[in-house]
Formats: sequence, structure tokens, C-alpha cells
Amino acid sequence: MPFGGGPCTIASITLGATVFLVSCGQSGDGAGSLGAPDGETGDAASVDVTAERDGGPMSQDALPLGVGEAQTDALGADTPAIEMRVTQLLAAMTLDEKIGQMVMVDYGALASPSDVTTYFLGALLPTGDEAPSPNTPSTWLGMVDTLRRQALSTRLRIPLLFGIDAVHGNAKVAGATVFPHAIGLGCTRDPALVAQVAQATAAEVRALGLSMTFSPDSDVGQDERWGRTYESFSEDPGVVSQMVAAAVQGFQGAPGLLACPKHVLGAGGTAWGTGVMGGIDQGNAVISEAEMRSVHLPPFQAAIEAGALTMMVSYSSWQGTKVSASAHWLTDVIKGELGYRGFLLSDFDAIKQLGGDSPRQAATAINAGLDMIMMSSGHAGFIADVKTLVQNGTIAASRIDDAVARILRAKLIAGLFDEAEPYGGALGDVGSSAHRQIARQAVHESAVLLKNDGVLPLSKSARVVLAGPGANDVGVQSGGWTLGWQGVTQTGATAIGGTTLLTGMQNAATSSSLVTYSWDGSTVPADTSVGVVVLYENPYAEYEGDTDDPSFTNTSSAQNPSGHTIYDGLAAGVVSRMAAANIPLVLVLLTGRPVRIESWLPHFGAVVAAWLPGSEGEGLADLLYGDAKFVGKLSKSWPHDSTILPLSSTLNAGGPPLFAFGVGLTTP
Repeated sequence: MPFGGGPCTIASITLGATVFLVSCGQSGDGAGSLGAPDGETGDAASVDVTAERDGGPMSQDALPLGVGEAQTDALGADTPAIEMRVTQLLAAMTLDEKIGQMVMVDYGALASPSDVTTYFLGALLPTGDEAPSPNTPSTWLGMVDTLRRQALSTRLRIPLLFGIDAVHGNAKVAGATVFPHAIGLGCTRDPALVAQVAQATAAEVRALGLSMTFSPDSDVGQDERWGRTYESFSEDPGVVSQMVAAAVQGFQGAPGLLACPKHVLGAGGTAWGTGVMGGIDQGNAVISEAEMRSVHLPPFQAAIEAGALTMMVSYSSWQGTKVSASAHWLTDVIKGELGYRGFLLSDFDAIKQLGGDSPRQAATAINAGLDMIMMSSGHAGFIADVKTLVQNGTIAASRIDDAVARILRAKLIAGLFDEAEPYGGALGDVGSSAHRQIARQAVHESAVLLKNDGVLPLSKSARVVLAGPGANDVGVQSGGWTLGWQGVTQTGATAIGGTTLLTGMQNAATSSSLVTYSWDGSTVPADTSVGVVVLYENPYAEYEGDTDDPSFTNTSSAQNPSGHTIYDGLAAGVVSRMAAANIPLVLVLLTGRPVRIESWLPHFGAVVAAWLPGSEGEGLADLLYGDAKFVGKLSKSWPHDSTILPLSSTLNAGGPPLFAFGVGLTTP
């Protein structure tokens, strides 16, 4: 995929104990491809692919067909030509080279960049809180390009995958566009918009030379106590399937990027008390096979049909067995019944949760059907273990060949063998005005109007007080997986860019002075026409967002099993002080899930579920002032204060909701 423009800035990067300089200028070794040379038919019979199976250097003439030559046939789908190239590469590879392709390791765990070459590594990733310093697009691009070149220096020049958690835009990167999280996008019921969001995200990922996004989340979240509720498009498998298909097609619409739907299988159906520290994340899905197939499997079937090249397997269990160890689901169902020909990737260090020592864990996972193992460190030991397991027959050589064939196939279909040299010219895509406009539209369509007694839309000439800490915090708007794993707040969010709700409303009013801000709701000028109260959850991700009771009044030290503060106890005071002002009030909710609000509803003439809208606070201001109309419909049922969780229309669980799945008002 061409990038255009000049080389990016040289930067200093540290990997392990090594500090090195990286640059995005052109080198002479070329990207390499598996296409036939111009004018040639690709006859495999004329190529000697076995002459150097001992792993020594291969001459250009001895390489499998087309390596190092220009690609001539279009990629984007599996073809007989691609299958021929996969077969040729497999025939040329040593066992060490094959096993190396099955490794995805944290780039920070590399002793030096040359580890990529030494161990023939197939893939790298940053951890949730890891980024090069400084965290700028050009530094990311330089680092990725240096590591990419290491892979291209191996004798077969198999390209490196480099994945990142671009779950709502490429939000780990400072200045990137931050889109609404999936729970909001599910409320749009607009797959075309979801595809646009994915396309824009793909451009911002590819601009840095990255080649995989660990998204879309394809879980069908049933229990709002789950800390990953906001990553799920909906409680309804039909909605999730539709959005997942659109996202996969959007991500993979141009060469060079693999979507990675997650988490196979049932992560959205685990039971409270079975997860990390007694929560729900990574827990046990105590459900029937029929429920697994009807509720949780359809989005993955949709992802496969949409062309997903890889999928990530869940940490969670089904009926007490880790899915990472389940040959039934991974091999029999996903690869067998659904005919999946992509590769299955483990979650981060997930195989360490399997029983036994390291070799036994590797054998269990690979024999169950995992093709690539994501790990924090220990790649050298893993490769040695798997080699021994193959040599002693614990893992069949054919299982290794199958895994590697799937990985090579995905890299070929994605066009990674034919990548142009990355240049800094595409860095302008990161946080571009065009992408921010798509994000603003996504905010328009994802927010849900739950109540309106004629308070909305606001007059642009009205004097408005905006109250609550979340009203002026892009980090709170964006939630987890933003700059870092758990997200950021306050001044830590300045690198996100974009606008807060406060700034957006000040920009929209006829005069910015008409919109004032009260952090705790204690300052309300006498001539105020209306108040807007913003209640929020502090950012969180995964199990640090698990909570036994999604409620702003849940200030117990045990609100989250790991001790994370989701609800800081400020909400009740803000509501009380603003209600005492005796003015019409609007409630705006910046949350990753439905949160109990029933007892506070009488104080508010209008209620907006804005979810986690991301960097474009102006989109929410557009809705409040009527420059855009509310169209969002709830993707998740909303509980009464007394509802016993989980609450789900899909399972008919939890009793009647306060606001039902599919509810959403409009404004004039």
C-alpha cells in the first residue's frame, strides 16, 4: 500500500537493552512479494524449493516463486495462485522458521531488533500501556519500519505482522481520531457508518506501518456488570453480527491490514463470580451449547463470511474448560463446521492459564487449534518447547504446517508481501479533519435520547451551566483503550486532541460566554436558563471495569474486585446542588454501559445516553442544540434501580427494563 511523501523523522527507540535509531527512508532490500514476475505464469515445477532446507541463505533464484519480484495479480481473496505460494513457502521452510511464524510477542520483550531475524518471528504487538517515546505518529512509524526490515532480512523475507488495539480508532497513538466505543456504534443501527469508522481507523493504523487491529469486538455482552460491555456492539446477536461484518469489511477494504474479530467464543456470556478476582471478565460461560450457538457464535460466522483473516480466542471458559483448550469450538466448529481458513490467535499470555508447565500449555493450545500465540515474553523458550514437542510427536508436524499455512495465507491475501516502503506522507491521515468529521457523525447517530419533556433542543442564546467533572474531560469522554490500557483523565488526556463537551457547547452557542462551567454544580448564575449535568464512569478496561452494581451511588471500596475506582462518589452532590437551583435540567451520561439512574429521573427534563463518544465533543453539542437530530436506539437494555442483573432482551432475563432495548426518542 503506497504511503507517498518523504521519510519520517529519525527517532531513538529502546527495545530490551538496546537503543537504536530508526528512520522511514527507503532502503534497497525491497518489500518482497509472492507474485509471479511480470510475464511469467508461475509454474512451480521450475523452482527448486528444497535446496536450502537447512536454513542457510538462499539465492534469489532458489526462492519460492515470485519472492522479491513485483506482484502482478490482484490480492484480496484466496486464489489458486495464493494457495500455490503457500505450498511453496511451506516446502522451503525449516521447522524453526515455521514455529517462529506462530509467535506474536511484545516488541518490548525483544533483546534487540535482531530477535525478529534470529527467531523468524511472525508478529509483534505493543502491550496496552506501551508506546515508543515520544508517542507521536512519526516515532511509531519509524519503530515499526525498523522491525519490519528485520523480517525482510531473513532468507524467505516473510513479512512481519504488527498488531495494535485500535478498538475505537487508533487511540493508543497521540493525536489519533478517537471514535465512539462499540456500544454507541451499535445504537446507530447503521452498518455503513460503522464501515466508514473502520475505514478511517484502518487508514490511521496503516499510516504507521501497522498491519493488524485487534478489533472488532464480536462478543454479545449479556451482563452490564462486565467491564467490557462498552466493547460489545449490543446484547442482540443480530445487531452484533451486522456491525461486525461491516467493521471487518471496512478494516480490510484496502490492502495491508488484517481485522481480528474477538473473542472466540462466549466471552459475553460469562457468569458473575467466575472471573478475575471474583468478577466476570475472563470467567466461565455456564451456558448450553444451544445458547452458545444461537447467541454467541453468529457474529463470528458473520466475520468469517465478511472475510476476516484472523480471529482472537477468548480467555474465558465454557462449562469449565478454557476455550483456548477447546478443540471442539476451535477445530470442530470454527474451522470445521464454519470452514474458517484464516488463523486463530490467542489472547495475551492466555495459554499461561492452561494447566501444566510451559511445554504442556503450548501443546494443549496448538493441538486445540490455536495457530498463533500472543505472549508478553519468552519467545525463545516457546519456540524451543514447540520444536521438541514436534520432534517427540506430541504435536504433529501436520498441525504446525496447517497453522503456518493459515498465517501465510492471511499475509498473502492482505497484500503484506507486496507492501510499498512506508513513508511519512500518510501521517496526515492521523487525526485528520475528514476522520474527525466521521467521528462527529458517529456521535450524532450513537447517542440515545431516553427522556425529553421539551427541554431539548437548547436555544443557542440560552444561558447554560454545564456541571460535573466529566463535562470538560476528553479522557472521560473516550474511556478505556485511549492512550493507555485503562484510559486517561484530566491533563493526561491533552494528547488525545479533539474537544470536550464544554468546548463544543461554547463553540455552538451564539456567544461562548453563555455557557459556563461548574465543576461540582455549586455555581449557578441567577440568570441561568438551563443546566446540563454530566455524570460519568471513570475510564476502565477489561476486568478493572467489572462491578457488582453499575450505579453512581456504588462508592464501596469493593465496587470493583481489583480495587479500581469506577464511581468516585461525586455524582449525588452534583445532582443535588443543580436540582436546588430550580431550573430545567438535562442529564448527559458518559458511561460504558447502562448505569442505574431511576431515582434521579424526576430531577431531569431530558436524559441523554452519550456512552463514550470519543474525541469529538462537538458532535454531542450538535445534538443538544438541535444542529443534529437524535436517531440512536438502545443497543442494551437499561435496568431499574431494583433490577437483578443481568438484564437482557436476548435471554429474557432480568425482568422488565427501565428503558427497553431499541428505545430512542427523537428531537424536532
